[in-house]
Amino acid sequence: MYAAPAYQPTYSQPMTRAAPGDAEDYGNAEWKEGLFGCFSDCGNLWYGCCCVSCAAASVYSNLGYTSCWPGFCVGPFPLRDMVRRAYKLEGSCCTDFWISACCAPCAIVQMLNQTEEAPSQDGM
Repeated sequence: MYAAPAYQPTYSQPMTRAAPGDAEDYGNAEWKEGLFGCFSDCGNLWYGCCCVSCAAASVYSNLGYTSCWPGFCVGPFPLRDMVRRAYKLEGSCCTDFWISACCAPCAIVQMLNQTEEAPSQDGM
């Protein structure tokens, strides 16, 4: 008589890496300043806290776009994603969202510090 092998379900899935170009796979370079490293440049700190929209427009312009007007309309969440992509920075869509939602001025100042002095690795 034939005995079937015992069925043993597997509960773990193999880990897969994000495909190149996915939102999670921009790079692993570190930010020039941490999120609360905004005190390193007091000018950017005041600019980012007193006029968040203007600072966001400056980040957009620093990324190499010819017009800074869309920077007034683009919120910190998609703008942070653009900076991460251009500079191949560590992070994820989830962290971009929560950092932008909970501390938008700090996120803007961090992006402003990153884009002012460091050249983009994307050639933008």
